[in-house]
Amino acid sequence: MLDILNNGKNSLSAFVEASRINTTNLGNVDTLGYKSIKYSFQSAFNRALSNGLAPQNGRGGVNPTQLGGGVKVSGCSLDFTQGDLISGSKLDVAINGNGLFIVSGDGGKTFLYTRAGNFHFNSSGYLADIASRMVYGYKCFEDGSIDKTKLEPIYCTDFSNVGWKYKGQDGVLVDNYANSQNGKTISPLFKIALVDFPNKGALTQCDSNTFKASLNSGAPWSPATAGENSLGFVLSGSLEKSNATIIGETIDLQDIQRSMTASLTAIKMASQQIQSVLQIVGN
Repeated sequence: MLDILNNGKNSLSAFVEASRINTTNLGNVDTLGYKSIKYSFQSAFNRALSNGLAPQNGRGGVNPTQLGGGVKVSGCSLDFTQGDLISGSKLDVAINGNGLFIVSGDGGKTFLYTRAGNFHFNSSGYLADIASRMVYGYKCFEDGSIDKTKLEPIYCTDFSNVGWKYKGQDGVLVDNYANSQNGKTISPLFKIALVDFPNKGALTQCDSNTFKASLNSGAPWSPATAGENSLGFVLSGSLEKSNATIIGETIDLQDIQRSMTASLTAIKMASQQIQSVLQIVGN
C-alpha cells in the first residue's frame, strides 16, 4: 500500500509541473513572438521483481514481473511552429519561417534572440525592442548591398520618417517610409540580421520575449539576412502572434485534471485500506 501512496505522490508532482507549463502558455497567448513549451511524460522508478524465464523444453516462457513507480515530466522543449501574422506599424517586422532577431542590452557583449518584432527608436537613435535592447543588422550601401563584415546596432540620426520598406520581405530599413509606399526614390539604411540554432527547441526562455543559447541548443550559426541559409523572410509592417492557443492549453489542462483526480482516488483508496489494517492490528 505504501508503494501506491508513493506512486500517487510521484504522479501528482508530475501533473502539477505539467499544469504549471500549461498555465504559463495560457498566460502568454497574447504575447508577441511567444513560443509555447511542450512536454511529455515518462515512467519513473520502474522496478522488476523478476526478469522472467525463457521458453524451454516445449514450455512457454514467463514474463518479467514489473512494478511501476509513477510518472514524471520529461522532454520539455520550445515549440517553434509559426505563429499567426497580424498587421503592425512601419517599424514592426515579423519572421515568416526560420530565424530569430538579434538583440543586446550591453552593447554587444552578450546577445539574446527574439521573434517579437515590435521595435522602436530610442532617444539616442537606436532601434530597440520592448526592453530597450538594441537590435542588430548590417549597414547598407547606396546601391542596396550590405557590409557583411560588421554586425552592428541599427542606428539613425533622424528617424522621424524611417520605416521598413513597404510590403518588403527582406528586412530593409529605408530613410523614407512614405516614399516606399508611393514607389518613389528611397535609400536603404540597414538590413536586419537573423540567426538560427542547431536545436532551437532547447533555447532558454528569458524576460521580454527573448531566448538565450543553452548547452543543448548549440551555438548560434553565423548571422545572415532574410532568405539566406534556410532562414525565413522578414515581412514589413507585420507582427507574429504567440503560437499558444487558449483551446489547446485548456484541453491539455482538462486532461491533466482527470489524471490528477484518478491519482487522488488511488491515494485515497490506499489510505483507507491502510487505516483498516491498522484498526485490525490494533484490535
